[in-house]
Amino acid sequence: MDEENKNAQSTGVFKDKLTEEIIDFLPDPTFVVDKDGRITAWNKAIEEMTGMPAQQMLGKGNYQYALPFFGERRPMLVDLIMDKTDIVAGFYPNVMTEGKAKAHEGLVPALKGKKVFIRCKATPLLDKEGNIIGAIESIRDITESKISQEQMERYNILFNQTRDIVLYVMLDGKIVEANQAALDAYGYSKEELLSLTVFDLRPKETHPMAMAQLEKANASGTRFETIHQRKDGSKFYVEVSSRGVDLNHQRVLLSTIRDITERKKAEQALFQSILELKETLEGTVHALATVTEKRDLYTAGHQKRVADLAVIIGKEMGLDRETLDNIKIAGILHDIGKINLPAEILIKPAKLTDLETALVRTHSRSGYEIIKNIPFKSNIASIILQHHERIDGSGYPDGLRGEEILIEARILAVADVIEAMASHRPYRASLGIHRAIAEIIGNRGVLYDCAVVDACLAIYRQNILNMLLQTNDE
Repeated sequence: MDEENKNAQSTGVFKDKLTEEIIDFLPDPTFVVDKDGRITAWNKAIEEMTGMPAQQMLGKGNYQYALPFFGERRPMLVDLIMDKTDIVAGFYPNVMTEGKAKAHEGLVPALKGKKVFIRCKATPLLDKEGNIIGAIESIRDITESKISQEQMERYNILFNQTRDIVLYVMLDGKIVEANQAALDAYGYSKEELLSLTVFDLRPKETHPMAMAQLEKANASGTRFETIHQRKDGSKFYVEVSSRGVDLNHQRVLLSTIRDITERKKAEQALFQSILELKETLEGTVHALATVTEKRDLYTAGHQKRVADLAVIIGKEMGLDRETLDNIKIAGILHDIGKINLPAEILIKPAKLTDLETALVRTHSRSGYEIIKNIPFKSNIASIILQHHERIDGSGYPDGLRGEEILIEARILAVADVIEAMASHRPYRASLGIHRAIAEIIGNRGVLYDCAVVDACLAIYRQNILNMLLQTNDE
């Protein structure tokens, strides 16, 4: 700026054409004012920045140069050079002084209709005696760098203030950056942690497995649970979310890691509670079944065998685990309603009368009434109620047909008939498995569900029925 000072006259007009041309071709937008605030130079760069041609600006005073930036006439940085009053200084409370020059960064609201961050620098122009005859101000648009800086500041705040562990990892597993949460969690200094790889944090896992997860993270992102190890050797459960990102023109993995140890402990405690509850429920179910069978020694084990057979049929049909569990519970309890029948009917060695048969047929509804208020996960009571219904509507107690009958009840119906015919009863000897199979084949689609019969025949061909029922055809 000293060269510019030497080339200035007391009139504020440069004494040679070369100096004017140099200013005109400066890469930064630049303008010059004389000591009265009139514009004496307005270079090509500032023309492009503001959209205001020099011929419309030269010679203008009264803060004309502020209009393209602020949309109003007001002091700019050059005015601090020539007017040091508090009024002018009030516009630039955070101005920086660099020798005789003034510098400032700020937001201008009206540059071509947009808000723009600019960095300004104003320097006095002196005559030979050192008197101020004007000032020159250069302006640079720093919007992009300012936004990038603010974004970086926000990122740094998030990076170091988040409670989750954040690691930047090279594709070969080397850790290249870590936040404060990572240092706190693993117990390493930053220098120590950046000397490690992610494989050092997962010593119990094979290198190929961990490497495969890195490759998946880079390709499409991944989330998984594993166990990490601290510097002191202690371990903790973590959930890792990792994906590939471009950082400084290099591909790396951004991994966010959350300590889920407490969640895992809660899950394990919940699982144990569910397991204990399930064991209690199973104990209750078997106790109820035992009460029934104690009154009918001839059919002892019948309910369990029906339940086991029904579950095998369900598996053959491809039913899900929850449905199979429902079948098992309902099978074990399907005759619970017989607890309301007189023992002499249950063990009668002769054929039942019509009245006795009608009384026996009440056991499915009685079983429903006994079970309905027990809070099973599924409607076990309805399965028990329907296990004597038949496809053609000839069953009891409600004469339901086809799909009106629950699939669990349709399976129990076949299993119940097979087990009953293949077992001894007080009033007859075992009819044998082959007779039982002939019964369900002959009434396939009439009394018994086709899919259930087909599944039962499949396990019959595999000789599973003989092993399950422990009896031979007679």
